[in-house]
Amino acid sequence: MEMITHDSWEDINSLQWGRKRPITKATFEKRKKEGYRIVEEYIEKYPAKIIPFKKPVS
Repeated sequence: MEMITHDSWEDINSLQWGRKRPITKATFEKRKKEGYRIVEEYIEKYPAKIIPFKKPVS
């Protein structure tokens, strides 16, 4: 997700979150090299629990 401003980064009231949309790794790395402020978060989630459903016996 991208954070955008309508005035300056120091003016908190002008900040808002942009629309969630996927970007490529290349775009992310390019913006990082250009000096854009980024925050990387690694979210570790456990895999989903699989619940087996029994087939009805005819």
